[in-house]
Amino acid sequence: MPISDNIKKLRQIFDVTQDELGEIAGVTGNAVSQWENGRSEPRMGAIERMAACYQISKSHLIEDGGMDQIDPVTKKPKGSPYMPAGAMPVVASSATVPLLTLGRVHAGALADEEEIAHRVEVPASVCAGHPRAFALEVEGDCMNRVIPEG
Repeated sequence: MPISDNIKKLRQIFDVTQDELGEIAGVTGNAVSQWENGRSEPRMGAIERMAACYQISKSHLIEDGGMDQIDPVTKKPKGSPYMPAGAMPVVASSATVPLLTLGRVHAGALADEEEIAHRVEVPASVCAGHPRAFALEVEGDCMNRVIPEG
């Protein structure tokens, strides 16, 4: 599968338009169209931006059949313990932190939080390094391509 097919598949899996992908890659939607039609290929900087945005490796975009390795449901590499940059692995020892309910926040300041009786498990290292840590439950879908509801 050439790069053109991988880019088409990327847009299909992540449900983005050519213009939206172009914005992520730092090009126009027309440039994305040319990539998909095989008339040109993206530069490495554009490939790196797309891979970083969708938390996939550059090889998924470059290699033949690379996007076939992405699960369309989880949007992560199939059968691998893939972890995005900066993610912390879950370890056997854990602690709990309070789950706060904030309601909907749309690109503004946080609303009044309210601690509820529910607590969630996190790695003990999080609590050790951040004694005042708390968890938030995402509500709404205005940022569903970045932060999924729940």
